[in-house]
Amino acid sequence: TDELLVSDAGVLKRMDYSYIKAANTPNFWIYKSANQSIATATATAIAFDTAVIDTATGLGSNKWTVPSGQGGTYFLSFKYIWSGTWDARIIAYLKKNGSSIFGMQADKERVDGGVHVNGIVALSAADYLEGFVYQDSGSSRDIVGGSLWNALSGFKLI
Repeated sequence: TDELLVSDAGVLKRMDYSYIKAANTPNFWIYKSANQSIATATATAIAFDTAVIDTATGLGSNKWTVPSGQGGTYFLSFKYIWSGTWDARIIAYLKKNGSSIFGMQADKERVDGGVHVNGIVALSAADYLEGFVYQDSGSSRDIVGGSLWNALSGFKLI
């Protein structure tokens, strides 16, 4: 085991590092494995279905839920990219328990535009996170599947 020596009024004491180390857990990185069609002018939840990392097994029902005993302050990141050549307003929303907590809007021009948002938020046990997307191109459009192209990720801050 890793140990530290600590001086306590001149007396050296050993302490196991496991008592003082900190970890940014839980942490997670989830994504939608295949393309997903998004209707025009409709905010739609991304159907997250795969975890690259999920130390607390929070992925379920297309969202990530804070496990019991894991409340705290989290850094979160949400991204996606659209497939194809078209112009429209595109929006990303990150929702906590069904309410938007932060988002980003952009103009998609031409090929494969996307949005990426980050933020810090307080979460309690059983709170759930969902990623929503919106586009107003006039037709249904696809977001690109795969962990490189869409993801919801985060970790608890120490």
